[in-house]
Amino acid sequence: MSFSRNLISQSKFQALFIVQFFGAFNDNLFKNALVMLITYRIMVDSDAGLAITLAAGLFILPFFLFSPYGGYLADRWDKVWLMRKIKLAEVLIMLMASLALVSGEMGLMLMVLFLLGLQSAFFGPIKYSILPEQVPLNQLMQANAWFSGSTFVAILIGTVIGGLVVLMDGGIFWLSGLMLGLALLGYMASRMIPLANASQQKIETTPEKDAENNADNNQAWWTIFKNTFQHFADGRGYIVVAISFLWFIGASLLSQFPMWVKDFLYADEQVAVLFMALFALGFALGAWLINQHLKGRTQLRYQPFLLLLMAVALVDAIWVTSQVPQQSQLLSLTDYLSQWPGNRVMFDLLLLALFAGAYAVPLYTQLQRQVVSRQRAQAFALNNVMNALFMVASALLIMLGYSLNFNWLEVAAGLVFAMLIMAIIEWRWRNNITLFDH
Repeated sequence: MSFSRNLISQSKFQALFIVQFFGAFNDNLFKNALVMLITYRIMVDSDAGLAITLAAGLFILPFFLFSPYGGYLADRWDKVWLMRKIKLAEVLIMLMASLALVSGEMGLMLMVLFLLGLQSAFFGPIKYSILPEQVPLNQLMQANAWFSGSTFVAILIGTVIGGLVVLMDGGIFWLSGLMLGLALLGYMASRMIPLANASQQKIETTPEKDAENNADNNQAWWTIFKNTFQHFADGRGYIVVAISFLWFIGASLLSQFPMWVKDFLYADEQVAVLFMALFALGFALGAWLINQHLKGRTQLRYQPFLLLLMAVALVDAIWVTSQVPQQSQLLSLTDYLSQWPGNRVMFDLLLLALFAGAYAVPLYTQLQRQVVSRQRAQAFALNNVMNALFMVASALLIMLGYSLNFNWLEVAAGLVFAMLIMAIIEWRWRNNITLFDH
């Protein structure tokens, strides 16, 4: 297939792919290992929930504080040169992570989590903004399909392995070695990507651009928001909001899979892992299919319809779940797979994720094309901040729903309503967005 042969076989893209995949994998290895240690080893039940919430906050905080400045630096300096420095920092962070896990020092573990968030905040604007510089324009959609699909796979594998290995006998030492090895491989892969300008790292700019960039440096956080949303009519602001809404939906569903499976489908943790695996698989499949259909062309006319299809899939999942009879014992994976109609939920989630993957890839590709190269990383920095804001909003709204005594199915119905509203909004946006190809 041309999707595989023309892009993933190229050594430069292979190196870039390894860098981003192992980075996402490593982050989730440590994050989920820490959650499992807090839940089963370090904290008593009354304190575990608070500690896990604190850990999640510490990881996401750097995205708010440092992503804009990371975007400014990525537009100012050679992105590959910066990537190498960031991946070298990851090696040092993973050394600290190994020490934290072996010593069992909770404070040190939380510091490592903050540093991983900080590293991701600086790497995030580079991850997508570098693709137009490293990949031919006619293969940009393929590159985004690989990146978007593989990110969910990396999150899934990291989450599962981190949770399983850390509680095994000697698992902390195995996990420490794996994290350090992945960090070293990521750094080595970054060394295989050629610099944009081998003689210097700083990007050449005119005096006017220099003055503009220096001003941006002094107020990077506010400037990125202002520059992006004052050009809302040219499409970049719409695209950022559309991408962030998908993260809102994804965060809402992924965070509730274990509870959904246990309390409403009456199945064990293996079924919850299956749900996460199907979601990652569906997203990757959707990313691949939309690339095959559009053949490298960026079109945003399908997004409202894809949101409607996601809503339909979620409605069916909610309805089927409501029909599942209560069980006295949790179903094993084998038992769940043989239970109809309850097992239909997994097909609904697979379809929902497939539509989500098809929804996301053209948006990322068009954001890369919509913004001039000297502002591209800053646009993705804003995207990262907005993604984080929408994910925080997801957690707060779910907590609010539960505090009002809504159950998960009622909260999920609220997500369906949000998808329908967003589909209407995006339908109206279609006529207002001017698509550019910088």
